[in-house]
Amino acid sequence: LLKEGKSAKRIKELFESGKLLKGKKVNHPIYWVFTGDLIGKFFWISYFGSWNFETLKGKHYPLYQTFCVEKLSKGIFCSIGGTTAIFNPLKMSLFFKGKTYPVKIFAVKTPKELRIFLNKNVPNGNVIEKVYTFKGNFYIWFLTNREGFYTNFNSMFVLRTYNRNLFELVESRFPNYVFYKLK
Repeated sequence: LLKEGKSAKRIKELFESGKLLKGKKVNHPIYWVFTGDLIGKFFWISYFGSWNFETLKGKHYPLYQTFCVEKLSKGIFCSIGGTTAIFNPLKMSLFFKGKTYPVKIFAVKTPKELRIFLNKNVPNGNVIEKVYTFKGNFYIWFLTNREGFYTNFNSMFVLRTYNRNLFELVESRFPNYVFYKLK
């Protein structure tokens, strides 16, 4: 397509509209595979995934994996860059380096469900995710922003929410890997 003179922007538009593959038959299964090493690469994955062909720039969205200890009476203690932060899920706030920051979304992914708590008092803020792993009763915590929360990467890999009309979950051993088959 590039040899035909089509720009990268036009190829993306053709692909998104379905015209690029319209009428073509695929004779093999197509899988989407997410692996744990991609979490550390999300800063750049988000940059290229949000590419704007007009400005020739993308946006970096953070996705920090952290370790947290739940102390019910005092909050949830998380290590962020070697510094302790305290998350208060009742107040939807994060105390970090002497300042309190609003938390817009707190998502809890368990083996049975995804529960999302929204802070309607703030238009923007941090996102904290508590996500189960393949090890029984072991959770990984993530910190991102609102834009990072709504990316396909976060939805499909971290939270394992996906369009069931387009994908079938084949295998999940989070955080090691998640496999989807395109329907």
